[in-house]
Amino acid sequence: MADKTYYYKNPVVGDQKKLVTVAAHFKNAFRGADQNLATVDGLWQVSDAPTEVKADTQYDKMTIRTVDATQGVITMDNKDNAITLSKNKDSALMAGVKIKTADNDTLRFYIYKTITEPGEYQIRGKVATEGATWDPQNFAGFYYDIKKDIGKEQLTTVLTETNKLSGDAPYGVTYTTTAQAKDYEFEDWGSYNVIGFQAEKYFAGYITNEDAAKNIFFKESTDENSLSSEQLEKDGSVVDSKVISPSKDGATMADKTYYYKNPVVGDQKKLVTVAAHFKNAFRGADQNLATVDGLWQISSEATEVKADTQYDKMTIRSVDATNGVITMDNKDNAITLSKNKDSALMAGVNIKTADNDTLRYYIYKAVTIEGAAAANKTVEAAPVVEAAPAVENKTVEAPAAEAAPVVKNETAEKPAAEAPKTEANATKTATKPAPGFESILAITGLLAVAFLVLGRKE
Repeated sequence: MADKTYYYKNPVVGDQKKLVTVAAHFKNAFRGADQNLATVDGLWQVSDAPTEVKADTQYDKMTIRTVDATQGVITMDNKDNAITLSKNKDSALMAGVKIKTADNDTLRFYIYKTITEPGEYQIRGKVATEGATWDPQNFAGFYYDIKKDIGKEQLTTVLTETNKLSGDAPYGVTYTTTAQAKDYEFEDWGSYNVIGFQAEKYFAGYITNEDAAKNIFFKESTDENSLSSEQLEKDGSVVDSKVISPSKDGATMADKTYYYKNPVVGDQKKLVTVAAHFKNAFRGADQNLATVDGLWQISSEATEVKADTQYDKMTIRSVDATNGVITMDNKDNAITLSKNKDSALMAGVNIKTADNDTLRYYIYKAVTIEGAAAANKTVEAAPVVEAAPAVENKTVEAPAAEAAPVVKNETAEKPAAEAPKTEANATKTATKPAPGFESILAITGLLAVAFLVLGRKE
C-alpha cells in the first residue's frame, strides 16, 4: 500500500504534528513509447484548519463538557445558559443548530440546521429497516404549519420477505392526506381549507364559518369546494375592476373587500381567486390614501386529483370531497428495495436505499439552492412549516403567484407570495387618486412568480 499511495504529512495542524491531510492511491502506472499513464482510483483530503473541541469551549448556548479521546465521544450541555421556550422564539443552540418555537400559546418546537451553500439537497425522513410510517413529525418534506399544528400527510410502507413493496393488495406503499381548516392571515376573513399533497401545500376550498360576516369568499364562489371538482389550486393571472367603499358609514365586509371571481378554474365555476381588504380610504386636499391590510390569491391553474390519476409509482385511489381525504397507493407498481437504489414514488417524494447489503432506506424531498454547482447533500430537518423544508436563509424561485393590487390601473407593489397562495397581513398605505371615500381596484396582468423559502418558518 505504501508503494501505491502518495501522502502528505502536514507539519502542524492545530496542536497536531505530521498529520496526513492529502493522499492519492495509484492503481497502476505505465510507461509507453510516446506517453506515460497512471490510474488514480483513490483520493483523500482533510482540512488543515481544525475546529477546537477542548473541554469548556463554548458554542452559543452549548459548552463542551468532556472529550473522551479513547472512545471518541464528545458531550455538551447548556450549563449556565437556560433557554425559555416562549412562543415564536428562535434561539441558536450551537453552530449550525437552532431551536424554534411555534407562534402559539401551546408549546411546539423543533431543532433545525441552516444551509446556504448552493447545491442539490435531500430533505429526508427517518431511516427505516422494515415497514415504516412517515408524517410531518418525522419527515420534514411534508407540509406542516407549526403555528396551528396543521399537516396530515402520511406515507406507509409494508415489506414482503424479499424487501419488496408489493404492487398487489395489500399494497406496499399507501399515502393519505386530509384537508384542514386554516385561518387567513387577515383574521376577519375567517378560515379556508388547506391540504398537503405530494409534499406541497395546496388550497382545497372555501368553507363555512360560524360568523356569517366571514363567509364572503364561500358565498361568492359558485363552486367553493375544490376537492368536489377533484382538483387543487396553484398559480395564475386575472383581469378585473370593481368599486368598493370601505369608509362609508356601516361598511360591511363586502364593502371593504375587493374580490375577483374567476369564471373557470379547471372544472370549477366562479371561484374567488384574488381578494384585497381595504381598512379605509381617504380623500385629502392634495392626496388620496387607501390602506390595504389583507391580501389573498390562489392560482387559476388546477392540479388534478381524480381517481386513477397516476404520479410516478403512485396512483390516486379515492378522493373524499366531503371529508377532504385523498388516498394513493402503488397498485401495479411493485418496488424492490435493492441496495443503492433511488426511486420516484410520486412528484416531490423519492425513496432511497443504502449502498449496503443490510436494508436501510428513507423517503426524501429534493430541493435546490440556486448558485454554483455543488455536491448532493442529505439533510434531516425539522418538520416543514408553511411549504418549506427546514433549511433557511436562501430563497429559491418556484412557480406560484404574486398579487399586485392596482388603484386606477397604476401598479402598487405588494409582498411576494408563498406557494401556492398569496396572503399578507401587514398594513400597506397607497397614495392614489380615489373618488371620494371609495377605492377603485383593478387587478391586471398578474405575474406568475413565487418563492420557495427554505426554512423561513412561522
